[in-house]
Amino acid sequence: LAVEQVMAVEGELFRIALESDEAQIAFMKFLEKKGK
Repeated sequence: LAVEQVMAVEGELFRIALESDEAQIAFMKFLEKKGK
């Protein structure tokens, strides 16, 4: 994946996360995994 694509996907996930508690939890778990 190109950096631009990754940024677009993360931006979309972030937008969804702001709209949904459940998505926010999933997003936090995603960031946790990415950080390791």
